[in-house]
Amino acid sequence: KREISGPGFPCGDFSRSLDFLLSHRFFGYAKEAPMRDVELSPEQFDALLPDEYMLIDLRTKEEYDHGFIPGTMLFSPEQIREFLGRKLSPFSKDTRIILYCKYGTVSRDLAEEMADEGYDAYSLTGGYGAWALYEIQKESKNEERGVEIERSLQKKFRRDLVNPFARAILK
Repeated sequence: KREISGPGFPCGDFSRSLDFLLSHRFFGYAKEAPMRDVELSPEQFDALLPDEYMLIDLRTKEEYDHGFIPGTMLFSPEQIREFLGRKLSPFSKDTRIILYCKYGTVSRDLAEEMADEGYDAYSLTGGYGAWALYEIQKESKNEERGVEIERSLQKKFRRDLVNPFARAILK
């Protein structure tokens, strides 16, 4: 590695000097500040109340028809991009907008674009698939907890509290 020093290279070597120059206002601009995180996990999404956000599905109509998150509106990424910057838009900059797609990549990119335009936009991490998996896991934990409670009560009262007929109906 060749050392270059002098008044033109304040850090001693060229690569460190280049980093220095790019990270400071040397050329009349600074490195862009890191954007806020636009990712929202399924757990974080689950903690929100429905009136706290607008939920947008970016998948195709066929994918939407196979399943969607309750409260969703279906828009294509192209439709949303057309509305950005318009005065008449279905999206308010005062409303939290949560986008999701199949895997979370398209929604993340669009959430970043919307955030750059001043919208309070987020992407559901992992997309619809991650949300569906989270819901399945949450439901299975609830079922496991119900079985634990029933066993605990059976031990305490030494008898089966739910008869076989009722158990069959509950399944």
